[in-house]
Amino acid sequence: MADSIKERIRKAGPTTRTVRVWLGADLDLIDEYEAAEQAVEQAKQPADSLAGSGSIDEATQRLERVRARLDECAVDFKLRGLDDLHYCRLLEQHPPRRAEDGTLDERDRTGWHKETFPPALVRACVVEPELDDEDWAALLGDEGRYGLLTSVQLDGLAAEAFALTRHPVDVPFSRAASPQIRNSGRA
Repeated sequence: MADSIKERIRKAGPTTRTVRVWLGADLDLIDEYEAAEQAVEQAKQPADSLAGSGSIDEATQRLERVRARLDECAVDFKLRGLDDLHYCRLLEQHPPRRAEDGTLDERDRTGWHKETFPPALVRACVVEPELDDEDWAALLGDEGRYGLLTSVQLDGLAAEAFALTRHPVDVPFSRAASPQIRNSGRA
């Protein structure tokens, strides 16, 4: 027997997604990883081909060693979607900038303050790891220091947080499902 709606609500948690970010990764190490990947591919080639050279085992071990060094920089951020109340409150705290004549500042045509809303959204949506104000200052930076997250990394986290909050959660249906069911809830 299917659970009642009360039971489903009690069991449900927020919609979440985990996003991996590499903090302070050495770009030379990334280059080394890409070279190790190429070496593995070359080692897979037949020995009589011009591309084939070296031991697949040695190349794979080198790739694994470099990957392990890269993974030391990896941090998994678990994000949750915000409900409408909390999302609207966050928007109210980060309104778009306006020119003196009251027109919308072009930088904020998205409907929120482009510089302050994305970091606030990420802070509101990250549930793991547990971070305090000092951690956030280190990640996002402040007036006295650069943050560890690059602009692209912050944009990626903010995009995922936004998607979890504002995009429908669709579960793929089989082709046998009726079009009314497959398209319900989509604009």
